[in-house]
Amino acid sequence: MYLKVKPKLSLSVKSLKLQMKKIYLLALLSLIFSFTVLLGSIQDSFFPNFLIKSESYDYKFIEKVDFKDNWKPLTGQLSRDGLHMYICALDNQGSHRLVQMKRSSNFGRFSGMKLINGQINERFNPLMATVNYDNNQIVFVHSATNREADNRLYLASRTNPLQSFNDIRPLNELHSSGYAFKYPWISADGLRLYYTIQSGSFLELRYAERNSTRDNFLERGPVVDGFDKISNNLSAQLSGDEKEIFVLSGQNLYYSVREDMEKPFPTPLKIDEFEVEGYVNSITFTNDFDQMIAFYANTDFDLEVLHFKNISETQISSVE
Repeated sequence: MYLKVKPKLSLSVKSLKLQMKKIYLLALLSLIFSFTVLLGSIQDSFFPNFLIKSESYDYKFIEKVDFKDNWKPLTGQLSRDGLHMYICALDNQGSHRLVQMKRSSNFGRFSGMKLINGQINERFNPLMATVNYDNNQIVFVHSATNREADNRLYLASRTNPLQSFNDIRPLNELHSSGYAFKYPWISADGLRLYYTIQSGSFLELRYAERNSTRDNFLERGPVVDGFDKISNNLSAQLSGDEKEIFVLSGQNLYYSVREDMEKPFPTPLKIDEFEVEGYVNSITFTNDFDQMIAFYANTDFDLEVLHFKNISETQISSVE
């Protein structure tokens, strides 16, 4: 079992302002006096890194994940055990494909890209995907017209890892005319689904529930309270117990925590940002938020998969 030490989220306006001033002052000092630390040990090229803006989460760049030549990684998510990574990519013919990479341990290197078998890659163009704890259910995004406005959610199932993903259905119980659906995140037990909806300039994080993995989902409403998006990119990643949330909006990273899973998260606070030229399309974490993977496009439109490690000493403590 793990005991998480949370960032101290102030409830008063005055204390919140003092907290933010302290955060930005520390960030400024870090830029002035620790520029080489900010860049880490990167020698051959510049990759994004985070400023220190949270007492519990301080992500530092580890490595670039090697990806297949002439393939372009767009988005991806880690499996719940952190040993698999499911990536939606463009192949060398420009078609969308869902692939899998593996590693032997939670701190190992990802390698061995493998195409996911079944109709999920034969009949569909998977754009974004998320997987449950046993890797036998995948929720992914597909557009029948290749237009973003027509993005819809689909559920692919199999009974064991040796089978192909051929049992696929659209999640029509969640779809609404005029809305696009993006960035799904499914809970480990497969009973709760978090996602982004968009109509024009309107974006919102929503979630849905079901009683069993054989049932339809029922929309429950917004994921967070009082959060105004600041860009056309809005996605959420949750902890394994679904009581912590990271929200990526533009280049900014926000955080919130809740005690009651029946209620939305309080308004997330900005704790970090990517100080880098280029664009971060999506991020994914291990269940304990100890590691982060970022899908990044640099100014030359090269798409890269970047691996980060949380080096904060206060994030988690192991207890019996």
